Amino acid sequence: MKGKVPLFSTQKDDWVSPTAVVAPVREFFGGVIGLDPCTSPDNPCAAQRFFTPADDGLALDWNARSVYVNPPYSNNGKWCERAVVQHLECSGPGEAGRNEIIILVPARTDTRWWHRLVESADAVCFWRGRLRFVAPGSTEQTASSAPFPSALVYLGIRPVAFCKHFHLYGWTVPCQSANH
Repeated sequence: MKGKVPLFSTQKDDWVSPTAVVAPVREFFGGVIGLDPCTSPDNPCAAQRFFTPADDGLALDWNARSVYVNPPYSNNGKWCERAVVQHLECSGPGEAGRNEIIILVPARTDTRWWHRLVESADAVCFWRGRLRFVAPGSTEQTASSAPFPSALVYLGIRPVAFCKHFHLYGWTVPCQSANH
């Protein structure tokens, strides 16, 4: 495993999304990720707009049609809450005013932040298998898979399209909030 980086380090919290996740997210959004509110300065997801830790994406407006979030996992609760609030703020009358947010999180169904997120979500994709993240500042995937399952949680106006698109990558389910 020469040259490989271990999956988790006590000194790092900025693991980059693997192409296996970013490519179908970008495709679902019509080829463009409008905003990545928590990324590194090199913008590995190639979002049109992005915020780095120096920008503090939690404090800025996520006003974009398509938002992809891979939050620092040590602070999932705050990022998930911000995604929910931003999505609700962008929900204008009718469907035209709404943005779409896809957030990649550990599938930690026993946590408060998970329940708050999923209670507001429109669909979830429980990713098949364990992800191998990319080490910060690298293009190489980590030496080992994540020690937890992952999920893509969708907040948006197209839950059926989300489920159809992501069923190739895992088990997809529409959420109760999709019925409102």
